[in-house]
Amino acid sequence: MRRLLRQGIDRGYRELVEETAAPRGRFLLADTIKRASLVRGRAVCSTDELSVDLPHNQILKATLRSLAAAEGLNRELAQELRRLHLQLAGVSDRPLSRALFRQVQL
Repeated sequence: MRRLLRQGIDRGYRELVEETAAPRGRFLLADTIKRASLVRGRAVCSTDELSVDLPHNQILKATLRSLAAAEGLNRELAQELRRLHLQLAGVSDRPLSRALFRQVQL
């Protein structure tokens, strides 16, 4: 895990849909009309955002959290696991589940 963090964890593009006063990306006319955004001087747009918050990084973070909480684990190792967990601050905390593993595309 240390080597992976030193090299840099994977990044990927995620679609971000937001209502904004400064349109950028792809303009979503149907969503803008549904939300009556134009009345408020806003528009709904879709952009691709480079992010580390990907399913396989979420699995790594959840695994670190689970291992650090394991009973009977050496105290120094548990502290190291918690430090590594903190280095993944840009990754969402999600519980390990089959659904999360199904989302992984490497």
